[in-house]
Amino acid sequence: KELKIRQALNYAIDKNLIISEILCKEGIISSGTISHYSWAYNPTIKPYPFNPQKALSLLKEAGWSDTDGDKILDNGRDRFEFDLLLYAGDNLVERTSMFIQHMLMEIGIKMNVKILPILTINEKYLFSKRFDAAILYFTACGDPDMNYQFWHSSQIKDGFNVFSYKNNIVDKLLDKGRYTLDKEKRKEIYYQFQEEILADPPGIFLFWGNFLIGVDKRFRGIKPSTSTFLKNIREWYVHKEEQKYK
Repeated sequence: KELKIRQALNYAIDKNLIISEILCKEGIISSGTISHYSWAYNPTIKPYPFNPQKALSLLKEAGWSDTDGDKILDNGRDRFEFDLLLYAGDNLVERTSMFIQHMLMEIGIKMNVKILPILTINEKYLFSKRFDAAILYFTACGDPDMNYQFWHSSQIKDGFNVFSYKNNIVDKLLDKGRYTLDKEKRKEIYYQFQEEILADPPGIFLFWGNFLIGVDKRFRGIKPSTSTFLKNIREWYVHKEEQKYK
């Protein structure tokens, strides 16, 4: 719930290392919930850099330090320890969680990983809001209005805002973005939205990963789109001399 702690966790994670080691450099650091592929992406904002000392400083300001010498931060009552929920069967997310677990331990935070079936996580924990943390995917496609269902406070009770995130400025911007028709004006609104949600992050922004799709070099006319790789499939063709099937 505390802003300084959420900011500290963003500083504590070396996202470049995760991208290099797990994604084989096929991705970029995320600075929010709108992808760099979107027309609404704000190129002026910068993601949280890896700075464990800054993280420790913020945690200390929030009242967390190692008072008993066990290398785990505490606030005089509780140790800084929490559970992270992962969907079973996702190797990328499991490996990512291992890196995060190690980085947080380096600054005195203990993260326990719990791997469970997707239905169990969704029904028993996420939508009943009985969890500490979870790694979730967000799609890079679609209209930026999709952020409304995840971050607007009206969606906390019965919607997809399972994080109970509430920010009055974000609410107003998402409302304006939803009811503004002019695309350039909408872009300005979502630029402000990204600035605000970066300053008051609901969690840790990790990375946008690239999806690699292989197509035989015989095929011509392919124009990849961020919405779907098959968007112009009717225009694909193979030169007659290279055709294998009649």
